[in-house]
Amino acid sequence: MAVSVGAPLGTSPLTPDVARGPHTPGGAPARRSRWTVLAALYPLLLGVFPVLDVAAGKAGTYSVSDLVLIVAVLAGVVAVAMLAGAAVARLLGRDEPLARGALLAALGVVWVLYYMPLAEALAGVWRPLGRATVLGGMLLLGSAALAWLALRRRWILGALGKFVTLAGLLLVGNATAHVVVENARSARRIDESAIWKLVNAPVPVRPALARPGPKRDIYLFVLDGYPNASVLRQKFAYDNGAFLDSLRALGFTIPQHNRSNYTHTILSLSSMLNFEHDTLLARALAPESQDHTFPTRLIQQNRAARFLKSQGYRYVLYPTFWFEPTRRSPIADRTFADARVRSPVRAALLRGELRRTIFRSTLLSKFRAFRHNYDAEYMLDEFRALPEVPADSAPTFTFAHFMLPHQPIVLDDRCRPINGEGRIAGMMENPGPTKLFLGAVHCANTQVLGVVSELLRRSATPPIIILVGDHGTISRRPGEKTRAPQDSIVAERLGALGAFYMPDGGAAMFADSSTHVNVLRRVFRYYLGADLPDLGNDGFFTAPGSQYRFVPVDERIVIGG
Repeated sequence: MAVSVGAPLGTSPLTPDVARGPHTPGGAPARRSRWTVLAALYPLLLGVFPVLDVAAGKAGTYSVSDLVLIVAVLAGVVAVAMLAGAAVARLLGRDEPLARGALLAALGVVWVLYYMPLAEALAGVWRPLGRATVLGGMLLLGSAALAWLALRRRWILGALGKFVTLAGLLLVGNATAHVVVENARSARRIDESAIWKLVNAPVPVRPALARPGPKRDIYLFVLDGYPNASVLRQKFAYDNGAFLDSLRALGFTIPQHNRSNYTHTILSLSSMLNFEHDTLLARALAPESQDHTFPTRLIQQNRAARFLKSQGYRYVLYPTFWFEPTRRSPIADRTFADARVRSPVRAALLRGELRRTIFRSTLLSKFRAFRHNYDAEYMLDEFRALPEVPADSAPTFTFAHFMLPHQPIVLDDRCRPINGEGRIAGMMENPGPTKLFLGAVHCANTQVLGVVSELLRRSATPPIIILVGDHGTISRRPGEKTRAPQDSIVAERLGALGAFYMPDGGAAMFADSSTHVNVLRRVFRYYLGADLPDLGNDGFFTAPGSQYRFVPVDERIVIGG
């Protein structure tokens, strides 16, 4: 038998080098193996890029630890999918199983994470392109073709993995750099900002002016988007008199004119909790900035809680579980945590602004199995737990933030969870007069009356209870003309609920008129002797997309409705 010169015994001269594998001198296959693994990383990069891309433009709406957790979980899921695909390829006896598994995993990533953004983008170009029958059909055909290539007898797409991996590394590296730079820059600017220095100045106290007796528990309840009686009557033809009369019967004072100073939640809350105007933010941030880091820290480490802790109070937080500014606080002594989570996996998908944004942009959000009205259940659990606060023997400052009756509506008029998919109840031009919105107002009334009645009954010393809406409603979509502060939308948006239980003569502070920036100034001055004179009742309109451009509002416009 003739043997070709130079061919090892038992081999064919036509046997490719790859077949000799580990026996090739110089370790070339080992280098090739390492490159094969690197070239198969593109599904991981495709999986984490959307998260980093969103995070790069949303500083202050998430914590770094939460971002790391989201990225790690996504990477882990994609890695498992890759290994599963590789196992299938190996069982079928195919070569390059890791590369084949990577392609199969990438198809799953594209469907789950990219289908809805792609549909939205195509619909913006030409609406029919975004339809499921068109885009879904094209993706199905493309996926079927790539799946066939992934499982065919010979692997021929090696260059594809290398190209997509290199492109993915560039995209992920760029997004990561943006995230790191923006978060570091924001943290540095906060520490150097005029507003942070202002709210960190000690609150002057004259003990001789404080009311005698034990320190009273202080409750600040914020109902997001709850308007005052004038707005409800004029914009929604709704008479809220029965609720307000019930509060008055319990001893609450309701000012004739109560309003917020700001039209956005983060600005209203940061101003209220730090009892300072937010206009100093304009010195540190561009008008169109989407950076929420400043107001988020102002809320999470608010001046009110720090001052009261210095006076011997404990800080108790009842958060909105997904809204980053009130979701957590490093200075809280206790934060409500629902121990009765009915659907832990689905709840985990919605616990945080970044998680909600990512989840609701995925194909998973379209499946009923992943829908769950955790927002509603969480709020109801908080209402049930609040009456337990007076059992704490130490004086407490309790801050509770409820996304009620804010859109999307999640509770009906009998406080039953609804709308698990989080749809807006009605069009933005006319969301208020719907039965769903008014039902949420009624539910809020029922829950609030039950809680404050129990707090008054269980408190050994009559507490201080502050009940406000952070801002009013918006019954039509803001347009260019609403940038003028005289527009009627300003009066509606600043017309917020205000009701105050002020024992021992404190009711007179809120008998006539009040704005949110002065609420805690008056409370701390009257009960604790803080030297905090009232600030101006200035109101400011901030247009969508320009939340740090503070346009002064004529007070007469707001009071006149």
